Amino acid sequence: MPRERKDGHYINLRIDRTLYDRFSKYCDQEERTKTAALERMLRAYLDAYEKQKNAGTPGRL
Repeated sequence: MPRERKDGHYINLRIDRTLYDRFSKYCDQEERTKTAALERMLRAYLDAYEKQKNAGTPGRL
C-alpha cells in the first residue's frame, strides 16, 4: 500500500553550486533526504527568527 502524501508545495530554486555540494554531502552523511534536511533547517531558522523577533532583540540571525 503506498504511503500517504504530505500536504505541501513544490519549490524550485537555484543556489550556488558550492553550497549545493555542501548540502548534498551533508544529506548523504546524515542519511537524510534533501526534502527532510531542508525542512528541518528552514524550521529551525524560522523558529529562531520568530523567537528573536518576539523577544524584541535587534539584529539579524
